[in-house]
Amino acid sequence: MGKLVLFDIDRTLILKTKIERTHWAEAFGKVYEVDVNAGDLDNYFGTTSGFTFKGTVFQFLKDHGVSKRKILAKYFDFLKLFLKLYLKNMKKAKVVAALGAEELLRELKRRKVLLGLVTGNLEEIAMAKLTKAGLDKYFKFGGYGDETERAKLVKTAIKKAQEKFGFKFQENVFVVGDTVRDVEVGKKVKVKTVGVATGIYSKRELKKEGADFVLGNLKDKKKFLKIVLG
Repeated sequence: MGKLVLFDIDRTLILKTKIERTHWAEAFGKVYEVDVNAGDLDNYFGTTSGFTFKGTVFQFLKDHGVSKRKILAKYFDFLKLFLKLYLKNMKKAKVVAALGAEELLRELKRRKVLLGLVTGNLEEIAMAKLTKAGLDKYFKFGGYGDETERAKLVKTAIKKAQEKFGFKFQENVFVVGDTVRDVEVGKKVKVKTVGVATGIYSKRELKKEGADFVLGNLKDKKKFLKIVLG
């Protein structure tokens, strides 16, 4: 497989996840004794910012006066409870896939393009969302939100592609995402970037940030295939 395409999830492959957000307040309250209000949910956890799960949780707790020592000491207890609550809420959630996403993934797979994920979501959450959207069958590896730095996610995904599938050429890697942070990270790791204007950033903003290629959405399968396959 000569090409590797790494997809972001939220606002890229999946446009909307409608889920009760009680898991945040319950997990933070029980483990760290921190109250979470509606503003916190929106400011920290309600946007598609391109940050990782772990990085966002750590920043939220730091901003709410929790010491680094306590954050680290109780993080795995928090993680265990959070995942249990989230996956319970996910059973009733509604997930909407991006227009054209499945058709594009199906064609890329047919053409032997290696597909992976680079997402700020934890792996369990990422796969739960993709399963709801019917897209999980296209992905067997990725870089997930258990790192604090998003650039590490890309490096992790590339390493897994090398180890599991014998992928060799970093110049044939494409990072696909809807935020300027996706573009920044791709440039930092020195891979090609495809900005998709299905989130809060316009095509102009993504291009200005330095995206190698910019699309309005994933429906233009022909253009996407030309970008990746030439």
